[in-house]
Amino acid sequence: MIRFRKYILNEKLADKLAFEHTIDREVVKFLLRRNKIDLLPFIKGNIPLYLEFENINNLTASAKFIKGVIDNNFKTLIIYDSDLDGYGAFRITYDIFLENNYSKNINYKMFWHNIPIFTAQDAQKVKSEGYEAVILLDMGQSSNEGLEILSENNIRTLVVDHHKQDFEKVQNIIYLTPNKKKNVSMSTGGLVYFLKRQFHRMKNEKFAQQYIIFDTETTGFKAKFNDITEIAAYKIEGGEIISYFHSYLKTDRKIPSEITQITGIDNNLLEEKGKDPEKVMTLFKKFIGDLPIVAHNVNFDISFINEYFKRYGIPSVNNMLYDTVIMSRNYFKGLGSYALSSLVESLHLYKGPYHRATDDTQALYRLFLELLKKICNIRNRHNDSSLLIYYLTTYSDRMRIEGLNYLFLRDINKHFDFSEILHDRSYSSYLLNSYYTINKLLPVLNSKFRNEEFNELDRFFYERKIQLGFKKGTSSLAKIKDNNLGKDLNPNGKVKVVIIDRNMNEKRGMIASLLSKTNDVPALVLIKKDPMIGSSRFVGGDILPFFQENPELFESYGGHNKAVGFTISPSNIPELIERLEIWYGNLETQSDDIFYYDDLLPVTHVKKEVLKLINYMAPYDKNFPPPVFLDTNIVIRKIRHFGAKGKSLLIEFSKNQETFYGLSLYNWSPTMDINENKTYKILYTPLEKLMDEKRVLFIHKLVNM
Repeated sequence: MIRFRKYILNEKLADKLAFEHTIDREVVKFLLRRNKIDLLPFIKGNIPLYLEFENINNLTASAKFIKGVIDNNFKTLIIYDSDLDGYGAFRITYDIFLENNYSKNINYKMFWHNIPIFTAQDAQKVKSEGYEAVILLDMGQSSNEGLEILSENNIRTLVVDHHKQDFEKVQNIIYLTPNKKKNVSMSTGGLVYFLKRQFHRMKNEKFAQQYIIFDTETTGFKAKFNDITEIAAYKIEGGEIISYFHSYLKTDRKIPSEITQITGIDNNLLEEKGKDPEKVMTLFKKFIGDLPIVAHNVNFDISFINEYFKRYGIPSVNNMLYDTVIMSRNYFKGLGSYALSSLVESLHLYKGPYHRATDDTQALYRLFLELLKKICNIRNRHNDSSLLIYYLTTYSDRMRIEGLNYLFLRDINKHFDFSEILHDRSYSSYLLNSYYTINKLLPVLNSKFRNEEFNELDRFFYERKIQLGFKKGTSSLAKIKDNNLGKDLNPNGKVKVVIIDRNMNEKRGMIASLLSKTNDVPALVLIKKDPMIGSSRFVGGDILPFFQENPELFESYGGHNKAVGFTISPSNIPELIERLEIWYGNLETQSDDIFYYDDLLPVTHVKKEVLKLINYMAPYDKNFPPPVFLDTNIVIRKIRHFGAKGKSLLIEFSKNQETFYGLSLYNWSPTMDINENKTYKILYTPLEKLMDEKRVLFIHKLVNM
């Protein structure tokens, strides 16, 4: 069930924020509606570095992996998924090696089994061919047997994957993944884009080296007469936190009430959680080693540390010291206060709480990264082909443009001349096809078309007559039915389970998507083998939880929320169908989606998918016209399929003797017979576009009359 609640925009807050950030009021309102107000300080391009490390795991280890391959001339194999995200991730990865004049010892291929799973047999092939390093891009779960063989044979391995499910980590394998604790929506191409940024940053020795960032809480202000009550420290490398130290320390002194009021630390807390100071300081000395030390007013904290070291016969600190107070005065001039809380809030890096060692170390870490950016002259973004591929893969996997994606991709059209890209032979038709589709979303994102580029793209595809999927106008499902290539295994149930002929193997994912989209239920497509190979899709929800709840049914599985590939014994198929029916039945009764709307985002006649489109893609510089049904029926004159798998339409139609153009993105269902000179009713949104002096409508739905 979908429920709607009206969202009341706070006009006064919008005015206040627009004034404070000197940003157009409509931009502020756009972010307020989408609960993205935390992004406001960074709209103008000063993207804080901590966001990359907070949202992505193992950037530094992955960059060091790439450097190790190049420095040691390892024979390396890059294996990638066959979809656009996997291919785009491969392109960026390969470009990293090309830019560093290292390509002779690099080979690449797609996954062996048409699903992104790395088996034990695959690992044996890699071993027998003498590879010393492997990079796996857009790989699903159920690959542990293969990865364990690589690990046992000391074949260096990097796995890059955007799926949010937990991997069962194999020892000595590096996993570059989104942080599962954050609500991160990141394509594999996006992950490799940020890997490329980190690889370039790590070339700067000052940035790449390790640092200790720490803070203490004390009973007073003089080291000789007061004690440390809490200590926290990060060890960072290449800007990323690689280890953490924290402890409360016991003390015989009574903590003054004014200190407790500031820090919240009292004697009862230390009695319960405090550790022996000598043991803590011995461990802390080992933790810091001889690494450079960073603190805010560093001499204050070091004076306490040295007093403790002296007390317990530990050699005093002789490390390089960095004081972020002094550094901030040099690089962030003109601020009213250089207290830690004032600094990080002025720079929009941290909002508190403060005055606990753990909290202040977090604030200090974010501040120090911005100082490193200044010292090392680090750019906010790389406006090269990798940024474009990040953009394409984000849309190809229907990732949300929010958070880190929003900051890097919101102004994509400002960083590229798309007309030039068409003539750049380094872009394969694979990427260009997707770009052609995605370009149609730009009017929704930016509330404008670029006429010349639109026409040039159109000519490009007409001239090359690129064929995608089956012949234009032919349904893959119809082809299966007409040629007796498949069988419905669950004709009387709700969920769709179909077995198809082996020669349709490469189409099974697309067929599963079409079945799910057409029937609005989970769909499984199986290939006649033993074990059976299958693809599952659930366009209206997440199907991965079903596999996680029933792992004993499958020999292997891997994928993400809406799409999972798997292998299964034929004897388990009846049990699979029964469990999937029960699981989907329970899911239907639990569904309770809540959508917020306001006068600019009405919900009348709007399906869930359309509402999401409005919510995430509406332009912020003016009102987004809601989808409505055209008041009269239309007659289609010409039909053109384009984009990935030909699932999008460009049509010419007439209404009351007037000719219009219509765009429909991803929504075309091949099971629906769309023909020229037939009458339809359309759910549409008008766009600000004239093509050949005729209006263009953004079509959400065609209803056959």
